[in-house]
Amino acid sequence: IAAAPPNMPALVGATTVTNLTLETGTITDIAGQTLTITGTVSGTGTIKGSATSNIIISGSGGSVGTLNFNQTTDGTTNVLNNLTMARTTSGAATLGNKTVVLGTVTLSDGTLTTGGNLHLRSTATTDARVAEITGTGAITGNTTIERYIPASGNRAWRLLAAPVDAASAPTINAAWQEGGAAGSARGDAVRA
Repeated sequence: IAAAPPNMPALVGATTVTNLTLETGTITDIAGQTLTITGTVSGTGTIKGSATSNIIISGSGGSVGTLNFNQTTDGTTNVLNNLTMARTTSGAATLGNKTVVLGTVTLSDGTLTTGGNLHLRSTATTDARVAEITGTGAITGNTTIERYIPASGNRAWRLLAAPVDAASAPTINAAWQEGGAAGSARGDAVRA
């Protein structure tokens, strides 16, 4: 897609492309459709998603390249409903900037390199998740989990999770209970 076209392209239906070249300044709008990439992605242009947009990375071969998402409106233009990585022969795709997924990240083959840019966000109506990873699927890099907690008008117990990497995870006491220091401003009661 050439730099600064008079009308930025927007998908009007499910679309499969082999190679996608995004010149600087271009914005390709998935527009609530499914974009399937079977080849490579190159260039520094961006992809504009939405809460109903999906990307499937399939095909075979090595590196897909870097996916850069439009950052104009965080949580709107850098959002996908589902992201699927099904790239055979150990292919890899890299997220070049913040990418918010509201639905499911599925990895059946290939590696998704997050670079710390993958955000799984729950809302009042959705819970983002990573499906069971199968085949040669893998995620490398940090992922941010954003849990929606509704305003209930009162204090209530919420089920959340502590870090799970045993090698470097703090204890629940250190991570959540601030080492046992309770105070009225914290809204917690720590018991030994």
